[in-house]
Amino acid sequence: MQKLFESANFTKRYRIDPDHSFNLERKNSGIKVAIDSHTKSYVVVRLIPKEKVQYQPNIRDIVRNEIEKLMNTNCENVVKVIDYQEIEYNLLIIMEYCNEGNLGSYLHAKSGGNLSEQEAILFFKQILRGWKTIHEQGLSFRLLNFENILIHIGSIKLCDIG
Repeated sequence: MQKLFESANFTKRYRIDPDHSFNLERKNSGIKVAIDSHTKSYVVVRLIPKEKVQYQPNIRDIVRNEIEKLMNTNCENVVKVIDYQEIEYNLLIIMEYCNEGNLGSYLHAKSGGNLSEQEAILFFKQILRGWKTIHEQGLSFRLLNFENILIHIGSIKLCDIG
């Protein structure tokens, strides 16, 4: 999988972190954690094989347009797209890293698997704020579930948007 992410531009700035637990949990996925050499911070790299989009009319233009909208979205409750690169056989989307994982794992780690009423209201407001921003950009969710609701420094971040 490491070779799938290699290109001169990508490897100049990003280094896949093979020891990161996220990579170990999703070993064969097209999602990896990397270190950004410019900011010295973690990022998430999503790999999309070009073969998945090349046979559908205008799909690459649609994907580029969605990525550009997400790069220009400035909402604390939407995962920020930092960079986008096309390499030989793949499209790479570089996004901000969310340090507390997804809502599903967050709930699983809590005793009883429940949120307090106050925390549930706070999370719901943040989900709605992110949802509103996504809607205003003319975008939608690919799949809204616990795995696509991330948490970073106590705040909700929505992902898998397009």
